[in-house]
Amino acid sequence: QNSGIDEALIRKADMGFPGYDRIKCGDYIKGNYHGHGIELCDLNLSELRTVRHGKTTSTRYVTVFQGPYMRISYDKELSSPVTLTKRYQLLSGNPVKLESEEFNRKYKVYCDSEHDAFYILTPHMMERIESVHEKAADDIYINFCNDGHVYIAIDNKRDSFEVGFMDKSIEEIEKRFDRELSYLLSVTDELMEGLE
Repeated sequence: QNSGIDEALIRKADMGFPGYDRIKCGDYIKGNYHGHGIELCDLNLSELRTVRHGKTTSTRYVTVFQGPYMRISYDKELSSPVTLTKRYQLLSGNPVKLESEEFNRKYKVYCDSEHDAFYILTPHMMERIESVHEKAADDIYINFCNDGHVYIAIDNKRDSFEVGFMDKSIEEIEKRFDRELSYLLSVTDELMEGLE
């Protein structure tokens, strides 16, 4: 059984993920952080693919996204979601070009309302997103949704809070968990500061 953010919410927040057939969540954390409700979990998306071996074929799930997924409350009102992705095209929303040519080269922005896109993606917010991406050094996906939440996914190809066979002591595990959580909260700080 999945332990994480509701699967229906993940599907509803159109993030521009590569095609997937299966969602698995784990290591769910929920709380309040600087006045914002926050939920986070490890997310694994996989696609069922057919592999040919000579005259025979087999099917198997292939991971297309693995990393932390966050849902954070915020108080901006939007008529439609503003979604930012580094690599993949979305199924919904219109492409929006912002005033920064450099930002437009790095990211694809989609929204049915150009006004909402410019309202959220101010020069200050774009700076914060650049900072988050530099820290992550991985593909990021952000959806400022019109349900009062921002959704953030970072494709870092690992489970953030899993205990691995290399962990030798409780102290090492606690330190690693603290590092992972501190990093994810720093991402939250960057984006929430951009919304102020």
